[in-house]
Amino acid sequence: MRFKILTSLLLLCGCSVRSQELRHLFSFQIDNDLFVPQDHDNYYTSGLFFHYKFNTDRFLFLKNNVVTQFSFGQQMFTPNQPKYSNTYQYDRPFAGWLSLKASGLKVANNYAVSVAVELGFTGDYSFGKQLHRSFHETFHFEEVPTWAGQIPTELMVNVSSSYQQKIFNWAYTTINTTLGTKDVFADGGITFIYNDNFKNYLKLPLSRNYISGFTTLKYRWVGYDALIEGSIWNNNATVTRKPEHHLFLVSTGANFQLKKWLVQFSYNYISKRTAYAKYHIYGSLNICYLF
Repeated sequence: MRFKILTSLLLLCGCSVRSQELRHLFSFQIDNDLFVPQDHDNYYTSGLFFHYKFNTDRFLFLKNNVVTQFSFGQQMFTPNQPKYSNTYQYDRPFAGWLSLKASGLKVANNYAVSVAVELGFTGDYSFGKQLHRSFHETFHFEEVPTWAGQIPTELMVNVSSSYQQKIFNWAYTTINTTLGTKDVFADGGITFIYNDNFKNYLKLPLSRNYISGFTTLKYRWVGYDALIEGSIWNNNATVTRKPEHHLFLVSTGANFQLKKWLVQFSYNYISKRTAYAKYHIYGSLNICYLF
């Protein structure tokens, strides 16, 4: 009996019976501040994503053993008091973002590099206002947010790149850069991995029974944020704010895998994004199936 119990614990903590390499992953991700006890929606209040990852030989200029990902997502951002109709009281504008993103990640023994292209809509075409107001009206959850003065409709595009450098088998540094009509920023930080290693953590998971975790610390310099200060091309936003240029971000979470099913959960902290805003914490749940 003791041997059976010990064997079961080892399986859950990372010793899989047979590790089978799989080439595809489909997942559904929910970001929401409802995962954190609070009185009302604020700031980055909701994100819904569908992800599809697969192993391939090439993505743009990346070659050999590349993980390609396509993501379709919808995100909503609100002021701290979304029920107010007086826009002068807003510490940031309402904003929605509906996007399609394609990215490629090449993982080597001691480093990884990735590139991505993101295309999306703000304003009415993001469906942020429609979805957020419909949710509150249907479920009678708090007062219906006004969405007064939301960032107007516009097609925007971003390109980004990142580089990860292994420090130890359980830690690596990251440098990210993003340039486009939606965002201009650069950040860098360090990630600590628990019960896993650098190469396995970044690649598509094997089919196994496993528990692992991570903590990431980052500093970000923000040059421009269209979801806060409006379009870089048009001066048609009625509510804008000046973004903070120096942000600090912390994420910590765990991964629970049972064969081909993987559940990832994390808590995420970001310092205030405008002068009159507050810091924000939200949770992220990602449910994945490997095949």
